[in-house]
Amino acid sequence: MVVKAYPRRQLHIVVDNDSAHDHPDVKTWLAKLPRIHPHVSPTHSSWMNLVESFFTVITR
Repeated sequence: MVVKAYPRRQLHIVVDNDSAHDHPDVKTWLAKLPRIHPHVSPTHSSWMNLVESFFTVITR
């Protein structure tokens, strides 16, 4: 949805250190969309847990 909503912008996404973003299907999809730049969070990054908690609170 974000890719369609912003067709002319460079998009930077933060992904956790899970291996899901290394899946071949994901790599193929990203190769087709060079304007998307994934950024992997560091292992055991406690600041990311705080951000996730914050978004959980504000979406309730």
